[in-house]
Amino acid sequence: MFCVDAIDLKKNRFFFIKDVNPQAKRPVAILLHGFPDDAFGMNDIIQDLKTDYNIIAPFLPGAGVQSFHFSFEDYVEAISLILKKYQMQGRDVLLIGHDIGCFYNHELACSSELNIKKVVHFNGLGMKQYTKRFFNSAQFFRSSYVLLAQFSFIRRFMISFLSKQFFKVVYTLSGVKKDSSLHSNKKDILEASHLYTYLFKKAILSLFQNQKKNSIPTLFLWGKEDRFLNIPNRFEVDSVYHNAEIRILDGGHWIIDSHKDQVIRVLNKFISSFQTKANYERI
Repeated sequence: MFCVDAIDLKKNRFFFIKDVNPQAKRPVAILLHGFPDDAFGMNDIIQDLKTDYNIIAPFLPGAGVQSFHFSFEDYVEAISLILKKYQMQGRDVLLIGHDIGCFYNHELACSSELNIKKVVHFNGLGMKQYTKRFFNSAQFFRSSYVLLAQFSFIRRFMISFLSKQFFKVVYTLSGVKKDSSLHSNKKDILEASHLYTYLFKKAILSLFQNQKKNSIPTLFLWGKEDRFLNIPNRFEVDSVYHNAEIRILDGGHWIIDSHKDQVIRVLNKFISSFQTKANYERI
């Protein structure tokens, strides 16, 4: 059973799942879900980590209860406020994202306000890495839905009349199991489709911005049958990250659902050296 909490942020309520014990000297794991999904979709990862980490799993803008009006910068501020609320400022932070949540992952990783120690991307890219694919014809074809999502009338038509068909197509192409709880998702989480408009604009702007290479140890955990994003190659990753690993597994875009045991095994190996200032080590 999850506890959903909220803080006040810019005249709106910022919602997130929490499983925290501030008295325990544990690091913090921040989990950011993908689309179409919400924070509850990170259940398996939360269950694996909650004994050893304080868990914060925000809902992305427009996903269910979350307001549309939160930017990248608002998420950095929100996480800082949440850590302050639970007296966890300065704790080591593990970032985990899936799909579109990886854009937020990358933004948080670039923040000097958070003590980010490791980053994990499940079938997802940071902004700089995504923009490097703009002129890749194979990726352009796979991501053509991003262009369709720029039109509000298309998004509204899909949400109003084709939500069940949309879920079925995306989850089938993503390798989601037939008995997965994802199939019980309601159409209100599809309101988050507006994020593709926001992220596309941010991506265009980032083409003209110089960004430093990321030095935080990062893991790309990828389902090799992903129908939406090409598998990252070594050259691409090394152009953005100083210290990154790529692990390719069976499965598609939703490997955290279809191959969760393998995912958790690789994840635990990657974070096994994760330590806090209190000399905590996951075993």
